[in-house]
Amino acid sequence: MEPASTEKLLEAFEILDPENKKYLTKEYFGKLMAEEGEPFTQEELKAMWPVAIDPITGNIPFTFYINQLKHKAKIYDIAEVIKEELAQAEREKGKKPQQTLF
Repeated sequence: MEPASTEKLLEAFEILDPENKKYLTKEYFGKLMAEEGEPFTQEELKAMWPVAIDPITGNIPFTFYINQLKHKAKIYDIAEVIKEELAQAEREKGKKPQQTLF
């Protein structure tokens, strides 16, 4: 199953936001995710909240959340490549790889 496109996700969130506030409340979004379609479990919701919720407002600014969904994995993939390249460069110098921040 292919993931939804950014445009389709935005369209879906906009339908859920008829007042055009550009965010959903945690309570409203959580209720939808737990009761509609293929329901999320409480564990799945708990895992989703740190990525979805703005820690300042406690709401889900959906354009930011969509961006997180679409790019987060890629950022970590890039970090792993950089980490491996640094380790390889150190090995080529005959040293043990240094600890990195990744």
